[in-house]
Amino acid sequence: MTIIKLFLLLILCSVSLQADVIMQSKEQNIQLIGLPFYEDKSNSLSLSDVQKQNFSVHKNKVASFGFTQSRYWFKVVIDPQEDAKLNNWWLNVSYPLLDKLDLYICDEDGKLLELKKSGKARPFDEREAKSRYFLFRLDTSKKQVLYLSVNTDSSMQVPMSIQTSQSLISTDQYLLVLAGLYYGIFILIFFYNLSSLLYTRKKNYLLYLLFISSFGLYQLSLDGLGIRFLWSDWDWMVTHGNGTMMGFMILVVILFSRDFLKIKEFAPVLDKILLFFAFFMSIVMINAIFRPYGDVILFLAGASIVLPPLLVLAGIISYRKKFYPARFYILGWGFFLGGSILFAMNKFAFIEGYTFLSYAQQVGSALEMIFLSWALADLQKQSEREYLQKLSGLNTFLEEKVQTSIEQLRKNDQVLIEKSRLAAMGEMIEQIAHQWRQPLNSLALINQNLYFKVQLSNYTANDCIEAHDKINDQLQYMSQTIDDFRDFSQPHKDKESFIIEEVIQSALNLSEGSLKYAKIKTHQFSSHQHEIYGMRHEMMQVFMNMIKNVQDIVLAHKYKDIWIKFFVEEDLDNIKILIKDNAGGIEEEKVEKIFEPYFSTKKQLEGTGIGLYMSKEIIEKSMLGSISVTNQEEGAVFSILLPKVREDKS
Repeated sequence: MTIIKLFLLLILCSVSLQADVIMQSKEQNIQLIGLPFYEDKSNSLSLSDVQKQNFSVHKNKVASFGFTQSRYWFKVVIDPQEDAKLNNWWLNVSYPLLDKLDLYICDEDGKLLELKKSGKARPFDEREAKSRYFLFRLDTSKKQVLYLSVNTDSSMQVPMSIQTSQSLISTDQYLLVLAGLYYGIFILIFFYNLSSLLYTRKKNYLLYLLFISSFGLYQLSLDGLGIRFLWSDWDWMVTHGNGTMMGFMILVVILFSRDFLKIKEFAPVLDKILLFFAFFMSIVMINAIFRPYGDVILFLAGASIVLPPLLVLAGIISYRKKFYPARFYILGWGFFLGGSILFAMNKFAFIEGYTFLSYAQQVGSALEMIFLSWALADLQKQSEREYLQKLSGLNTFLEEKVQTSIEQLRKNDQVLIEKSRLAAMGEMIEQIAHQWRQPLNSLALINQNLYFKVQLSNYTANDCIEAHDKINDQLQYMSQTIDDFRDFSQPHKDKESFIIEEVIQSALNLSEGSLKYAKIKTHQFSSHQHEIYGMRHEMMQVFMNMIKNVQDIVLAHKYKDIWIKFFVEEDLDNIKILIKDNAGGIEEEKVEKIFEPYFSTKKQLEGTGIGLYMSKEIIEKSMLGSISVTNQEEGAVFSILLPKVREDKS
């Protein structure tokens, strides 16, 4: 039914009349075509002067004269039939930008019966009907002659029809539905891109939103909906809004295009042309704020013809530079270019076709906004792809740097371990020398005793055997000391299985001399031997560090009756080694820092602060275990957890 109604409406609109209009009740919409007109170039003639002039007949469907300062008069003779009185009839001038319209209603003899005034430049409330178009109620009781005077700063287009109230309401409903769809598209696109702006905070989205907003206000002014629903009482917007919004729209679309298409990078010469264009449009826009619409409309209409081809060219250049989001930009501005050129040429009266061309720009602009939104979305996707590529490359670079740093740290740790070992070896050499002093003294006494007995011929075979056994014991003790030192100073670099109790005993053997000197007693509490897997010599260094740590505290504070106890336990997964002492413990504020590198509690000694740190590194990295320390009533308790020996020792 809708298609049939539109088809009938087009048929009615195609009815061609000359000067006399015969009105019948069966007609609803009579399009006035080929109207007599007269151009008042002086803009000073009165009605009586015009009535004496010879009128010309406009041959086009819509009277269109482009931009002119002349005043145009149109003559319509209406002859209502008797049945026409059944309807209310209106003269409809459906171009909302006309500034001043004066309708002189005369009788057949040319006598003025009534003068009605309307127009965009006049108060909206004074219109005979509250419509975006200019409506004049007609008297159908007798034959009349209508003289319509039109004066405007915009394009002189005067589409006229005579319609019934029913036809006006029906037509207005269709047009409002179409307008709702058109502006609904704008609103959806606006909020979609507003959310993108809030998410990305990119300048091109802000410029695009300004473009949509200014174009929407310009279009509302152009089709009369703005003055009808929004700013009928805002004189500045009625007078200057159309030109200002159009100038601002052109300015922001240039800025948006330069930013979006990277024109400065891809086409420097074209970029300078657009910058000049933007500067020129800024001046035009400022003038539009204060000066009449007629002073700036020629510049604005000319810009609407020249600018779109430049922007399409910029899009093509950017696309050829492999900036692929430009393809949507080109399509969008291609549609807008076509609609704008047809629209502008119609305003300049180069081509006719008012109904189609009035909507050509709207259709083109709607398609343009959709494609520009796609272009921005595509740009965002491209930016995300480039960001992910950069992020991937950065992650790879960081992984390499981290790996290099880890390897360097491992080398540094190894250097620290070696330094710590060398320091321990130096201390152990002193301890060995100290430990050997007693066996050597014993050997000397045995030797001296045996020598005197031989000299005095007072020796027996038992004396020799007893001396031999004592010497052998001392040599075995000294040999064991050498073996323990050799195991520590020449470690195996491969992991192996070993008995943890044996390592503890070796560490105690190497430290025996210094422990006796510090008067520190040691104890081992273990019901049986426990096998673990790892670096034997490094674990020996751990226990040496623990023993040395207690020894230094004792020497620093001159404690007495100090002991160190080693407990070895096991559960389902781990071997647990507890090392307890009664040296008073660690200050609470220092417990958390005790394993940090270069941290030392030895204020009265020159501690390096790496012993416990290296012990922690060895246990966690080499042995895959853990170490912690707590304070108990008598002193500190170091707890070491080591995984049990694995079946697979590869």
